[in-house]
Amino acid sequence: MQPQNTPSAAEFDGYYNVPADPYDDGSPHLDTIPSPPPLRLHEVKRISNDVREVVYQYANPRGYTPNEIRNYYDMCVMEDLTDRTLNISFIDVYDCTIELVRQLRHLLATTYPLWRIRIMGSCDETTIMIYPSAVRYGSHPADTDEVKALTEVLRLEAEKQGRPAIVDQQRAILKRLIRSAIASGIQHAAIVVAGFDNYEGDHSEMTLWTLCRRDIGDLELLEPTEAMTSVEYNVKPDGDFGYHVGDDSPYWIMEWVFPSDHPPQKLVFKAYDANYRPFDLELEVPSLSTFQQQLSD
Repeated sequence: MQPQNTPSAAEFDGYYNVPADPYDDGSPHLDTIPSPPPLRLHEVKRISNDVREVVYQYANPRGYTPNEIRNYYDMCVMEDLTDRTLNISFIDVYDCTIELVRQLRHLLATTYPLWRIRIMGSCDETTIMIYPSAVRYGSHPADTDEVKALTEVLRLEAEKQGRPAIVDQQRAILKRLIRSAIASGIQHAAIVVAGFDNYEGDHSEMTLWTLCRRDIGDLELLEPTEAMTSVEYNVKPDGDFGYHVGDDSPYWIMEWVFPSDHPPQKLVFKAYDANYRPFDLELEVPSLSTFQQQLSD
């Protein structure tokens, strides 16, 4: 494969190894063979499944069990029929490892020579393009030191994402409060388990976290109306939570975001049981100082 056939994300933005279509949007085509065959769904499914297996084995294991690794990385591979470019989007910057990149390139070289893989970043400079014969780390040349290039790309991506340190601090506090609530015994199907006076460092908003037993399948907030949902995680019996925790866990949590100048005194929900039958649910909201007191007890 010639060097011009392994462009970086900045050097080429178009269709890769698919036939021209009269309904294309006018983007350029890059074909590494004359007249590439049409792309079919079964081909997309096959490479997607194989790439997932490589991700499960070589992405950052994060100290998870094999099942938790599959839960965590299950949705990172995105399937579509646009062209022979398979996109991967990781939850965390450092989910990507050098061995993963090497193994994905090997998979392309041995099994899918018409394909390339894009590990998506916030911009072209932090996007990794993997071809059967080369890897392009952002704007680095193809013959670069790959360990140094990956390190630089991941560092730059982490800088661009700019995850506030307070998020990790709050998650650690939340885990302790969840563990304490579970150890004390949750008397009701749902409780407000934690609250913070900011949302990811923004003090114009505040957050509350509801902890639900699996008796509750879903929550629809009715009051207050000036609220939005953020994230939802499954929770293990020891209080650990995250995308790695499976749906068979006994609890789950959801984050709710409110304006700081209108802190709610109660939350009114239409709740749904495990069989998705609706019922009314009202939760009193403890003061934020109550959660701080629980941490010091």
